[in-house]
Amino acid sequence: RLPGEKITLFRVALSLVLLHAISAPARDIRPTLAAPRATTAPVIDGRLDDPAWESAGCAPLFFPWTGEEPARVNTRAFLAWDDRHLYVAAECEEPEVKTMRAKLTKRDAPVYGEDCVELFIRGFGHDHYFHVIVNALGTIYDGMRSDSTWNGNIESSGSIAEDRWFVELAIPWADLGAKPEPRKPWAVMFG
Repeated sequence: RLPGEKITLFRVALSLVLLHAISAPARDIRPTLAAPRATTAPVIDGRLDDPAWESAGCAPLFFPWTGEEPARVNTRAFLAWDDRHLYVAAECEEPEVKTMRAKLTKRDAPVYGEDCVELFIRGFGHDHYFHVIVNALGTIYDGMRSDSTWNGNIESSGSIAEDRWFVELAIPWADLGAKPEPRKPWAVMFG
């Protein structure tokens, strides 16, 4: 593969919210997101100012689980990769930053009760999935299947701005047990 070559890595569906990339009702779609190969790895610092994010695959529009209208407050998710990592980032609009829940800082703390981004990842041909949740501070909860004792060597960071918050993750392919291959999509659910 050439640097910058795009391959389709992920079929994207969402657990708590649905991505709506076309005008069909959200419950009827299974969008595919082409995630490009990053020529330079992003710095995992909770800021999406690296060139890798400018060309990353973007899931731009989220919907409430039960609705057909876009979410009142939007989230954008980004995916890129290189030979060592899957890179994930999210930009989450938040008009009420002062009321956000983001206090937990210990690994595997129940960050799912705070403002967070949730991922379920399943590789092509795998019969298991990985579960990663990260709060606005960059604190991770991770597991494999329902085993929360599994910990990946995931690098994460988060940051909070005036009207939005950001998270970045670098997930080693070695932890996921495979690397991407053309025409072999991976399933990712965002929430």
